[in-house]
Amino acid sequence: MTNDVLPPTTARWIDEAHGMLRSAFAETYACPFLIGTPGLHVPRRATRTLADPSSAGPDTLPPPPRTDESARLLILPLAKRSEFFADMITVGRTMNHDVVLRDITVSKFHAYFTIESSGIWLTDAGSRNGTRLDEMACVPRRATLVSIGGTIRFGVVELTLADAGEVWERLRRARLKNGTTWRER
Repeated sequence: MTNDVLPPTTARWIDEAHGMLRSAFAETYACPFLIGTPGLHVPRRATRTLADPSSAGPDTLPPPPRTDESARLLILPLAKRSEFFADMITVGRTMNHDVVLRDITVSKFHAYFTIESSGIWLTDAGSRNGTRLDEMACVPRRATLVSIGGTIRFGVVELTLADAGEVWERLRRARLKNGTTWRER
């Protein structure tokens, strides 16, 4: 699975799943996912003091808060997207990782997954704030088997490992909570 076939935002994931049966979605996106809520702690940009607030351009004002369900859902495919470290799916704060978590408690290179015939393995890469699996701290540089439904915490970012069918269900519920009908083709 390459980066160009993956919808990048939750809203686009909802649109993608909306026109598919659960089985078709699971077949099209046959990879595990990390799902959660985007309560990310992003460092604030430097700001300047404006003498006259009325002269502020539209780019200086914060965006209005999103109130729809898709704003509270984070969908991250556990798939290889970068050319680096071909045998692992990397997790980190910087854009050169397969799974990017833009949170100040996530290390630049925080952890990595390997998918083998024996299962999905998670290894903390020696991160500053640690990785937890189902509330148990992962030993740095030691692989731990992860099960579908397992809760993983990278720093303070908490996500659940899910299969494509569960992701489809979450997307369906998000769309229904927004008051939009769900149409399966």
